[in-house]
Amino acid sequence: MLDGGELDVLTGDYLAELTLLILGRDRLRDPGLGYAKTFLRQLETCLGTALERGVRIVTNAGGLNPAAWPPRSGRSPTGSA
Repeated sequence: MLDGGELDVLTGDYLAELTLLILGRDRLRDPGLGYAKTFLRQLETCLGTALERGVRIVTNAGGLNPAAWPPRSGRSPTGSA
């Protein structure tokens, strides 16, 4: 989508029923999880392009635990310092 023409905002929805089930199971195993880890992997591949083009990214990838979502909590999305 970022390469297909002009774009102001790129959105992502991560609150489908199946996704919430997966996020809930993740959070039961680890209370620090519960957010969409797949979005973080996708973001790594396109963030540079989005920044270069001034595209805003809006998502609810925080899922069941938005406070723990790495970009919000100050942690690195890749888990490194």
